[in-house]
Amino acid sequence: MQVYALVWFVIKSKPSCVDGTKHIWLTVHLSRSLPTEVKNIIDPVIQRNAYFAHPENLLIAMVTDDRDHIKQLGLRRILKAHYVDLINWQEAEVTAPPLLANIPMSEITSRIHDQNNIMLSIIQVPCHTQAVERHVKLVTEASQSVCGERARNGFIKNRILSRQQMTAFNQKTDYRFD
Repeated sequence: MQVYALVWFVIKSKPSCVDGTKHIWLTVHLSRSLPTEVKNIIDPVIQRNAYFAHPENLLIAMVTDDRDHIKQLGLRRILKAHYVDLINWQEAEVTAPPLLANIPMSEITSRIHDQNNIMLSIIQVPCHTQAVERHVKLVTEASQSVCGERARNGFIKNRILSRQQMTAFNQKTDYRFD
């Protein structure tokens, strides 16, 4: 409870996807003080839900950080990613973050080097919604059930289509037992 409640309030106070990486870091940082038997239970859950630890999300957090040296490091990583499609960054393949794809590199550079600290305008996408959690769960199930990108995409599309075709009960009156 000492970790979950605090992280929950932090997420509610800063729900932007820009802060998702900071939320996952806070969760890991706070959970290190828990007893070993509790860590053994929650560590696999943190690993399964650590999509904000993906390099693309780390880069977004870096270029929107309050510290100038972190912003500049993020910029250098993104510039490097623009020269090649995939690079090895700490043993991970990295591409430019999709949220920054429509922002010209000159604007990113000028905002990061700007002394007035004008923040980069990134679309406001919530980092934790029920819909996002539902799709993360679906992708996780697909990854555990099938092998290969094509099979995984087929699994996901079939599951979504199946859910769309099934009757949804939205109100108590929909449950009639006549």
